[in-house]
Amino acid sequence: MRNRLLLSFALMVLCFMSVASQTYIDLGLSVKWASCNEGASSPEGYGNYYTLKVAKSFSLPTKAQMEELDSKCTWEVITLKEVTGMKVTGPNGNSIFMPCAGYLNDSTLDARGSHGYYWSSTPYPYGDSVYYLHFSSDGNRYVDGYSASSEFSVRTVADTGGEAMVTLGEYIDLGLSIKWASCNEGASSPESSGNYYIWKAACKFNLPTKAQMEELYNQCTWEVATLKGVKGVKVIGPNGNSIFMPCAGWCYDSTLNSQGRYGSYWSSTPNPGDDYHAYRLYFNSNGKSSVSNENNNVSFEFSVRQVAEK
Repeated sequence: MRNRLLLSFALMVLCFMSVASQTYIDLGLSVKWASCNEGASSPEGYGNYYTLKVAKSFSLPTKAQMEELDSKCTWEVITLKEVTGMKVTGPNGNSIFMPCAGYLNDSTLDARGSHGYYWSSTPYPYGDSVYYLHFSSDGNRYVDGYSASSEFSVRTVADTGGEAMVTLGEYIDLGLSIKWASCNEGASSPESSGNYYIWKAACKFNLPTKAQMEELYNQCTWEVATLKGVKGVKVIGPNGNSIFMPCAGWCYDSTLNSQGRYGSYWSSTPNPGDDYHAYRLYFNSNGKSSVSNENNNVSFEFSVRQVAEK
């Protein structure tokens, strides 16, 4: 049993360590922009291509943040190490390079070298579409909507250190099937970490189910944010109300790990046919998030965020 726990612990650490270490550039805007595409190791690298369902696991810019990049920066078509793309220079003089990476259409690469397509996190008001940023090698660019099943590039964003503003109250109606508590269990304010619980102890609270966590994940806009100096995520519901969830870290063997870098929150849903794992909501300070049952041993101590009926 102990060997199994140690293996799960090692896998969890490796999972945390595998998160891409991006460099973020302050362009003088409301958020910092990554220097590289997701999956690339250099600014001119094309990186990977993602449907929106997969892309949402990263810290995507909102439509408003893309429009800010478009309208407040100077855009110039250049070639960097034989790759055509855009040099985007912010109001403060700093710049990033965004390659014309093209897109995947039914696993076929198209428009590489002539067009760039980058996902936002904001749903388009019509159909199963989402806003994206498009630019071309002739200098044309715009923000518009396209099918969420398309495979586009991802350029992540990060908080600049500004304070988040969230909706006040004990339980917040985000426009979902349930209300979400404004604070972690054991905390008296949204930015406080609160207590940490093994899964069996956590289940005495009104935990969200896996389906309710997936609803929060899929139907809300997630932004990396800071509240009173604490790193976390601001989760904005379809109705505009929001909650803050701190990167509270997690405990094992009474040792606190990764506070300020990761958040792990228990659901009430066990792993089917497995007494050792349960589903959790995970996110990090770069905005990557998921609902998963991987490396979530029930003896680990995670945070609890309760829910309530509407």
